[in-house]
Parts: sequence; C-alpha cells; structure tokens
Amino acid sequence: MQKNNSKLRKERLRQGLTQVRLAAKTGLSEETIQRAESGKGISLDSIEKICACLGKSLEQLDLLKIEDEGVNRREANKKIAAGLVGGLFIATSSDLLEPPLWERLSRTLTRSSNADEEAVQGLRQIAKSYWLLRTSIGYRSLLGGFKGHLETVEQLLRRPQSSATYKHLCSLASETAQYIGAIYFDMNDYSTAKAYYKVSIEAAKEAENHTLCAVGLGRMSSLPIYTDNPHEAIPLLREARRVARQHSPASICAWLASIEAEAHAHLDDERACIQLLGYAERVLERVGSDGNVHEVNFNYSRFLGYKGTCHLRLEKSSDALTALKESTSLIDASSVRQRSIIIVDSAEAYRQMGEIEEASKHAIQALELTDLTKSDLVLQRLLKVRADMQPWETTKYVKDFDAQMALRASLT
Repeated sequence: MQKNNSKLRKERLRQGLTQVRLAAKTGLSEETIQRAESGKGISLDSIEKICACLGKSLEQLDLLKIEDEGVNRREANKKIAAGLVGGLFIATSSDLLEPPLWERLSRTLTRSSNADEEAVQGLRQIAKSYWLLRTSIGYRSLLGGFKGHLETVEQLLRRPQSSATYKHLCSLASETAQYIGAIYFDMNDYSTAKAYYKVSIEAAKEAENHTLCAVGLGRMSSLPIYTDNPHEAIPLLREARRVARQHSPASICAWLASIEAEAHAHLDDERACIQLLGYAERVLERVGSDGNVHEVNFNYSRFLGYKGTCHLRLEKSSDALTALKESTSLIDASSVRQRSIIIVDSAEAYRQMGEIEEASKHAIQALELTDLTKSDLVLQRLLKVRADMQPWETTKYVKDFDAQMALRASLT
C-alpha cells in the first residue's frame, strides 16, 4: 500500500500554500501535486519544479519516486542535488538553452504576453534571497540559480497577463537580468554581461520602470570603464542621469554621478571628475541614503570608495588614501566585496607612494577576503597591483604576497 508523502504536504502547508496555489506557482496541474502528496510517482521535470518552488531538495521533500522507469534514478538524484545551493534550487538546464536566455527574454518582450501579485512578490523575494547569498558563497555559485529564476519569469511572460502583472513581471525580469549581468561582470565576461544588461534595460522600459532603467544604464556603463573605453560610458551615464533626475531617488542620481566621475578620471579629465564628485557629495549630505533601491544601496561609505578610486586614477595617492581610510571606517561589516575593493585600492595607493610594505599587507588582506567572495573582479585588480610592484619584487614584502597567491593557486 502506497504511503502518503507527509514531508511534501507539511512543507507546502508550512509555506502557506494550498495544492491549487502550489500547482499555479510551479506551472503543474493540481493532479500532479495530488499524486506527489499521495506518494505516487511523478516525472523528473515535475520534481525539479516542486523542489525549485519550495527551495528544498528531493530528499527533504521525499520525492524519490520517478514516473518514467527509463530514467536512471541515481543520475536523477545527482542532477537535482547538483542544482541546490544552501537549499535553493539551481537550474542547470538553462545553460543549454538555444538561443541564449537573454535573447529569449528579449524576443518575449516584443510579444503580447496568468500570475497574480502574490506570485510575483514571491518570485521577487526569491531573487533577493539569492542575491543575499553572494557574500557567503560567491557570485559565480549563484549564476545557475538566477538563470533558472529568469527562465521562470520568461515563461510567465509568454502567458496572457493583466497589464499590471505584466509590468511587474517585466520589472522582475529586468532586476534578475541585472543580477546575472553583475555576476558575469564579476567573472570578467564583459560581452555576456553587456547582453544581459541590455535586455534588462529593454524589460525596464517595457515595465515603464524609469528608475530601474537608469540603474541598468549605470551598471552597463561600468563595462567600458573596465575595458579601457571610458568615453563609451559617458553617453550611457548622461542618459541614465537624465532619466534619474525626473523619476528616481536622489541617491541614485548621486551614484550615477560618481560612476561618471570615475569615467572622467580614466580620461584624465580632473576638472569634470571633481565637479561630479562634488555634486554627488552635496546630494548625499542633503538627503543621505535612500536605502536599497534595486540593490543600489548608495551611501556615504560607497561614495568615498568612488572618490578614492577617482583620486587613485588621477595619481593623487594621498587624497585617495584619505578617502579610502574613511570609507573603511564607515563600511558595513556585511559588505565584504566592497571592503575588499577598497583594500585593493588602498594597496595601489600605497604602491604609488612607494610604501611597498603597506601595499603588500593590504594586498594580502584583500586576497583573504576573496576567499569569501570568490570575486574574479577583485582578483584581477590584485593581479594588476602585483604587476605594478614589479620593481620591488625581490623585497620580502612582495615575496610574502607572492607566497599567499601561490598558496591559493595550489588549492584551486
């Protein structure tokens, strides 16, 4: 006699879902949910969707029976288990999509496109929960999860929706695509990051979400700055600032001005850089931070980080170090990646000043933080600092840094 699946039922009830609501959230039929809870076999695809929706593994939900006897059970278990990080489902199949997921989303946005507000808010909360994990498991580990999440949103956009829900889904698609773009940016895959940023801006426009559009333009502008084409960033940032002035919180305007200041610093345009930094600082002094707006929590500490980077680029190392030290004293303890970037910039400031002992100490501190963040971007900046230390490579301090780099290379 087949036993009922009490684990699945308990978890569904714990999350406040009826069988009908769980079916709607997963895109499965109510009959499939009933079969699963009665202990009967369901397909591997259905198991994956239930695990993804509830954020649990198949063992935690006791979903071990598979309807298709032709499926190798061990491989099925491995497939689903490999898609879970800290209890959150990571959809590996999205990497095999043809055409790419960002392109599918772009095509979907050009067509007329049933989910309610509760479902959309649930999906948004899942995305935010993923993003919070970046400081503990690293950016790269989240990529599959966000792709799976975006695929879910893209599928919902294919269905008929009310006008309000469609716009909410487009905003969610834009936010998620921006998270993916940020991950690829951190991985130094700038071309893929650009593709996701571009489609995120398309989705934000479709949603008529002007602030999200401005944020997308701001994030995309970092790509030409980091590929030594800062002149290409300035038109993007000017458009972003134009949109933000009309529709966005003041802190977003200050953030965009700070990025544009960095672009001008890369162009050695000190006057424009200082003017923009002054504007951003005045805005923050007047209104402070507006909180976490589309994951842009721009506050005075982050502003000082940009200010330090700009002075560093202009080779005003003493001014850079002053700003970076103050930023370090104000930064939130949970902002590990931001702290690591500030410490890397501090190492470069000390290097410019010829204080190689301090430069090496700060470089090693930043390297230790990358053990937590797994940030390729920070590691790339560290390698640049090391290259700039070439004239002092025979000193004990640089050798200590090299030893720490070699140790981590041997462990990967």
